[in-house]
Amino acid sequence: MTFNVKNEFIATEDYATFWKIKTTISQGSSSIVFQKDCRDYIARLNTSVEGNMAIIFANWSNTDGKEDFELGDQSASDSCSGATTTISDLVIKQYGSVEAQPD
Repeated sequence: MTFNVKNEFIATEDYATFWKIKTTISQGSSSIVFQKDCRDYIARLNTSVEGNMAIIFANWSNTDGKEDFELGDQSASDSCSGATTTISDLVIKQYGSVEAQPD
């Protein structure tokens, strides 16, 4: 079953300052939200994000098993020859992720 990921740079209601990062992962009717108040350093992106950033998708081979945090009860594969990634229904919104910033 596919899952959806929504990443947001949350700005103040006047769009003047970024202050939070929020990621929502959902699958069917289940979802989990990760969010962090990052006002101490994320405001540095205020200018850069205005047309000066790119989107990057990345994955990596773990055939040597060095990164075992995501394997759980699985073991590393001998090859990545059958591995696939599908990205679909990609939507990029420039506006809409605003929240009142708490004190």
